[in-house]
Amino acid sequence: MIVVHHSLTISEFEYSISFARSSGPGGQNINKVNSKATLRWAFEKSASVSEDVKKRLRRRHSNKINVEGELILSCQTERTAGRNAANCREALRILILASLQAPKKRIPTKPKRSATLRRLDDKIRAAVRKNRRRISGDD
Repeated sequence: MIVVHHSLTISEFEYSISFARSSGPGGQNINKVNSKATLRWAFEKSASVSEDVKKRLRRRHSNKINVEGELILSCQTERTAGRNAANCREALRILILASLQAPKKRIPTKPKRSATLRRLDDKIRAAVRKNRRRISGDD
């Protein structure tokens, strides 16, 4: 079971972990031991998370979601399968925790009047400076 928040847990029946040969560290065991962990979680069917969280997960992590609607995470940084599986569970917990918080709504602002006047003054000064660089035709 993954405890995401005090009120949110993901049951171990909702996700599956499979193991494969890793390209990461492993020494002589690299060609013999399946240490890469791949976690698959069908979050669309999950009753643990709300629709808002599912929508944020879809939007933020669309590159980690396959056609069947499964969120796929893989970890291969450690030498053992157990540690890589624990890293996958922790990564899933962090993704869900980040998706629990609704993004802040942007409040559009207008530039202050003094900033607008300063910008226009700078434009006038630049135009005058460029006009002074011109060669006059009175020669």
